[in-house]
Amino acid sequence: MAFAQAYQIASTSLPLSPDEKRDMQWRLGMTNKLAPQLQGVLFAESVVHSAKFSPDGKRVVLMHRSNGTVRVWDPVTCQPVTVPLKHPGPMIEVVFSPDSQKLFTAISFQGQSSLRCWDIATGKEIAKTPINGRLSALVINHTGTQVAAASLVQGLLRGSGEVQLFDTRVLEKVGTPIEVAGGVSAALAFSPNDELLAVGTLNPKTSAVIYKTSDRSVLSEVASLQDHTTHDVAFDPDGAKLA
Repeated sequence: MAFAQAYQIASTSLPLSPDEKRDMQWRLGMTNKLAPQLQGVLFAESVVHSAKFSPDGKRVVLMHRSNGTVRVWDPVTCQPVTVPLKHPGPMIEVVFSPDSQKLFTAISFQGQSSLRCWDIATGKEIAKTPINGRLSALVINHTGTQVAAASLVQGLLRGSGEVQLFDTRVLEKVGTPIEVAGGVSAALAFSPNDELLAVGTLNPKTSAVIYKTSDRSVLSEVASLQDHTTHDVAFDPDGAKLA
């Protein structure tokens, strides 16, 4: 079975390379040489729940959420770049640094959450830090200096939530957490200039809240048209609009 076919069956998402070309090769099964290298990962280590290209398009990370494993691959040579990076619980999110040199992973297990930073060249863990509450989202800013982690700190659905910023070099907290009434969803995004942070909420009256990253004050709130959870948010390229 070609990798593209196996991946479409086993994964819940397909990646898009930065040049918007490589994913089409995978979808059409044009890179059949991937199959013998990756089928074992797809079906032996557990189902691949997501895949992401690095910003430079030279790496792809596969996340096996159920067994807490991620691994970075070279999509051209079909060879692993790192050993399996194992975690003591189910994966929640994985993101590359903007320079494609580091990987940030987050887990939430048995009421405890944590954030880790990995060096892709060595496959070694650089830093680790606990996160308060049950993690729901993770995003890194465009300059690669800060990573934001959103979590529920009370209750399962309508509890309160918070967003904590961390310095990406050593994963130290940057300031106090942003408190979000009603809880936070999996929607989290920095504006292109990193001056704003949009946070999706579980509040039935508010879809998202936009904060200033400088002082964590509220810039504006996006009213909810329906009582639905916001699953994703994104700024347009100039940062003037939010979807």
